[in-house]
Amino acid sequence: MGRFRGPGRDAMRCRGKLRRGINTEMSAFQERRRQKRKPTVEQAQSNLEAGRA
Repeated sequence: MGRFRGPGRDAMRCRGKLRRGINTEMSAFQERRRQKRKPTVEQAQSNLEAGRA
């Protein structure tokens, strides 16, 4: 986060830092984390259905 200086940094703080257009590096990282998380969610759902059956 050290690259942002001055007004850009304030704008980022106001908007919650993680917004696609501002810091693409971070949003790409979040995207990867979300993709990692997805299969585990599907697994949990299948486990629930297996438990019900």
